[in-house]
Amino acid sequence: MSKKQIVALGVFSRRLRSASYYWMIFGPLLMCLIIGGINYFVAKSVTKSEPKIAVVANPQVKAALMSLPADGYRLDKKLTLTNQKQIKQALAQKKVDGVLVIKGDFKSARYLYQAGNDKNQPTQVLTAILSKLKSSLAAQKAGLSPKQWQEITAAVPLKTEVIRQSNQKSEDDKQIAKGISFVVVVILFLVVSSYIGIVGSELGNEKSSHLIESLLASVPAREHFSGKMLGIAYLISFQLVTYLLMGGLFYVGLQVAGYGKLVNDLHLEKYLTSFGPQFWLLICLIIVLSLVLYILLAALLASFVSRVEDISQLSSMVGMLVMVPYIFALIAMYAPNVLAVKVLSYLPFIINGPMVVRLALGEASLSAGWIAVGISALAAIGLYFLAVNAYQRNALTYSNKSLFVTLGQALRRK
Repeated sequence: MSKKQIVALGVFSRRLRSASYYWMIFGPLLMCLIIGGINYFVAKSVTKSEPKIAVVANPQVKAALMSLPADGYRLDKKLTLTNQKQIKQALAQKKVDGVLVIKGDFKSARYLYQAGNDKNQPTQVLTAILSKLKSSLAAQKAGLSPKQWQEITAAVPLKTEVIRQSNQKSEDDKQIAKGISFVVVVILFLVVSSYIGIVGSELGNEKSSHLIESLLASVPAREHFSGKMLGIAYLISFQLVTYLLMGGLFYVGLQVAGYGKLVNDLHLEKYLTSFGPQFWLLICLIIVLSLVLYILLAALLASFVSRVEDISQLSSMVGMLVMVPYIFALIAMYAPNVLAVKVLSYLPFIINGPMVVRLALGEASLSAGWIAVGISALAAIGLYFLAVNAYQRNALTYSNKSLFVTLGQALRRK
């Protein structure tokens, strides 16, 4: 086994024994579950916020109203009210949010609700429904059959066809695109933030504790650096495989337990088919390349670390840079064709923000995405050799000054 492989497996096995690494894996999943739970309860509360209505009318009118689908309100089919006192009591005790009182065959109608009730009262919807029911009952009295009345009142079918260019997206697709862009940027931010700390710890701690001197006595600096990066690649691969296995087990478990409808409600096939396989391949490459670039940048900066406190400065510097694509992604969601956004979407370290948004919105072609990926790939190769050389030159160089001062001195020497 080569020395590089020994270093890589050392990094991998050491992190696997660390509880913080597993928190790094399961932490984002826990966050997703919390966010999903909040959305679920918010959706439930929205449904519950629809006002519950009791109906006071003759049996024929009440049955007709109960048979219609409720839109923006809920009908209480159990509560029976016969007089004004019972109506006021039901409203005061909040058994219902409103009471619809219909006299005769729509001779008059009133809608009563308690003062201070903050729920949106569906008076406009009820007015339209009552008008429709009144017309239907009048038609029956005139001797028209339900089929004849339906033919008279049926709306003229109007078929709409949207002419769209091949790269243009519908409004629904644009909303999906914004969701995809947001998820990609946030996931990458969380993953990069975690691995920045690992890189700083693996390279910075050894140097700040002077352990690097004995290590480089047996392993050349170039192989030592390459081994560290390979070990981090193993960790990323392990995390990815873990997510895939958990996703597969979760899917199978839901199907076996009879909750397959929950998976169907996610409409994953819509997300996959709306954009095509080449789009998803580009997104995966952009995520991987962006992660590689940030890790290599952190490794480059770690080469200049001399003190333990410099590691936190390193994490802060790269962490601030990770926020930049997120900011431009938000701008690109609303102004994807601004010249500055177009230019920045091709730049390494920023590609994972505006380019992902522009691809998802159909404002950038797939060929533009491949060009951006190619630029980032070349930048990653160049940054790797730059980081290796910097580590080789500075691994045994110490300074009692801050990381910022050390970087400034290194730039002036060039």
